[in-house]
Amino acid sequence: DYHLSLCNTAGVTVLATRLPFGQRITNNSDIVLSADKEAVSRGKPQVSDVFIGPVNGMPTLQIVVPTRSDAGEPYVLGASVDPSFIQQALTRFPLPQDWIASVVD
Repeated sequence: DYHLSLCNTAGVTVLATRLPFGQRITNNSDIVLSADKEAVSRGKPQVSDVFIGPVNGMPTLQIVVPTRSDAGEPYVLGASVDPSFIQQALTRFPLPQDWIASVVD
């Protein structure tokens, strides 16, 4: 389960599939703002740390990609993902009992 969002460089979510059209999120966490800033400054996708979502109040992480409007304004397109998705992906591939798996971005 995931949701998409589009944020401007001021940290305001201007479009979110989890919200009614036109409703904005202005209280994004520092974790989200940091990932967004890195994506824009590096010009590459980023993965945030886990944070509490401002809409559903649940742990989440974001995969963010820098993009630009037709006018050249920078934005960040994000996919909010339940962190359990990572665990589910790891459990699909059984490992020997003495192995340790980790996820690094």
